[in-house]
Amino acid sequence: MKKLLTGLAGLTLVVGNLEAVKAAVIVLEPTAGSLTIYDRGGLLNSPPGINCTPGGLPANVTSTPFYMGGLEVAPDGSGVFVSQANNIPCNDFDHPSTLNRLILSTGLGTARQIGSTLEAGNIGSFGNDLTLGPEGRYYIATNTGIWGFDPAGGPATRFAGGQIDLTASGLTFSADGNTAILSSDNPKGAFSIPRNGNLNNRTPLVPIIPDEAWDDHVVTRDGKLLMMGDNASELIEVLPDGRLQDVFKFSDYIDVRSYFRGNSFGSRGAVDPITGDIFYAVSFESPSSSIIRIKSDFSGATAFATGFAEDLRDLDFGPSSSGVLGDISLYVSENNRTTGVGTIYEIRVGTTAVPEPCETILGSIMVLGFGVLFKRKLSKKQKKLKKKS
Repeated sequence: MKKLLTGLAGLTLVVGNLEAVKAAVIVLEPTAGSLTIYDRGGLLNSPPGINCTPGGLPANVTSTPFYMGGLEVAPDGSGVFVSQANNIPCNDFDHPSTLNRLILSTGLGTARQIGSTLEAGNIGSFGNDLTLGPEGRYYIATNTGIWGFDPAGGPATRFAGGQIDLTASGLTFSADGNTAILSSDNPKGAFSIPRNGNLNNRTPLVPIIPDEAWDDHVVTRDGKLLMMGDNASELIEVLPDGRLQDVFKFSDYIDVRSYFRGNSFGSRGAVDPITGDIFYAVSFESPSSSIIRIKSDFSGATAFATGFAEDLRDLDFGPSSSGVLGDISLYVSENNRTTGVGTIYEIRVGTTAVPEPCETILGSIMVLGFGVLFKRKLSKKQKKLKKKS
C-alpha cells in the first residue's frame, strides 16, 4: 500500500477465501507465515505457452491477451489491485501493447475489472508499477502519459501527457500530488514530471546517464532514493546532488548471490513497514524468480522466498487478509508463462504497532537537492507510525 493511511485501528477488512499453496514456491524465512493463494485464475490468467514470434500473437493489437503488471494493496486492506496490459511480455514493435485495465481482487475467485479499458501505447512499458496517488486513483505510466484509474470505476484520467517510447518501471508521487517520479531503463535514469506536464519534457534527477538500466525504485525509512538495477543485481542510491552511489551488491553476499541465475530484468522492490528492510524481487526472465530481504542498513541479505514462476510481476505490503488488526502481509503477483495461470500470493510477515483511532500513519520525506517531497509509502516507499506522545 502506497498512500497515507488514517484510522488504521478502525479498519474493517474484507477477508477473502484463501487456498493453501501446493506448488514449487518455498518461503525460506523461518519467522514468516505460511504462503497462501489470495487469488488465482479467471481474469488473472493469460494464454499458456507464450509465443513471441511473428504471427504468434493476434495481428489485431487491440485484442487480448492481457497480462498482469503492477500490484497495489488497497490502503484499508479491502482488496488487491493489479494493472494489466495486452501482449506482455511480447511487448515490442511486432507485438505492441496498446491496452491497459485495472483489476480488483478481494479473495479467491473474485477478480473483476474496475472501470473502462484504457487505450494507450505501452512499448516496453505496459504499466509495470501500479501506484496509489493523487485523488485516490491508481496510476500507471505509459508511452502516452501517466494515467490514473478511479477505484470506483469510470474512465482513466491523465495526470501528464506525452508521446515517447519510455520504459517506465517505477512510479511515485510528491506529497502534494503535483509531481510524478519515474525510474526507467530506456531512456536510462530517474525523472520528474509535473501535473499536466509532458513526458517529452521530463526533468532528469541524475545529470549523467547511468551505466546500468533501472527498473523499480524505493524510498527508505531514512529518505534514501534507491534504484534497482536492471540485470545489475544491486541497489544504487541517487544522492541529493544527483550523483550515484552503489549501496548494495548481491555478488558480495554468498548467501543470496546464487539466486541470481540468468537475468534479473524487471526487478521490483518494496519496503517492509515493520523493519524498514528492502524486499528485492528477482523478476521475470530469471529461471527461478526469488525475493531477497536486504537489511535496512545494507549490512546483509537473506533469501525470503523462491520458486516463483518465470514472470514474477510485482510485490507490495498491506494489511493481512486475516482481518487481525496490525497483521501485515507481503502480496506477490505472478504470471506463469508455461501454464498461463495468474496468481496473487500472500505471505504474512509480522505485526506492526496499532495507533489510536485518532492517530494517522505519517511519513513524508524530503529528498534534498531534488526539491521533491516524496510521500512515504507503507510498501515501496516506507511509512513510519507516529509515536504516541
